[in-house]
Amino acid sequence: IQIDITPGSIGAHSKVDMALVGDIKATLRALLPLVEEKSNRKFLDKALEHYRDARKGLDDLAKLSDKAIHPQYLAQQISHFAADD
Repeated sequence: IQIDITPGSIGAHSKVDMALVGDIKATLRALLPLVEEKSNRKFLDKALEHYRDARKGLDDLAKLSDKAIHPQYLAQQISHFAADD
């Protein structure tokens, strides 16, 4: 699913199964009443485990070493010191 205010941006970087053109805030507000809460957490728990594993791998890459600066380390430092906006 891709939501974008610019129609030409839909599918520009990856295959899209469902495209919605509109302002993200307004589109999500319109969709929210249609979402049903699920009690089966199997998919969510698996996705969270995958995220934690991936995050750990990225965090490991984001450590300073005495070799060349790894791009993940640089991105982590910029994120840490940049303003929230």
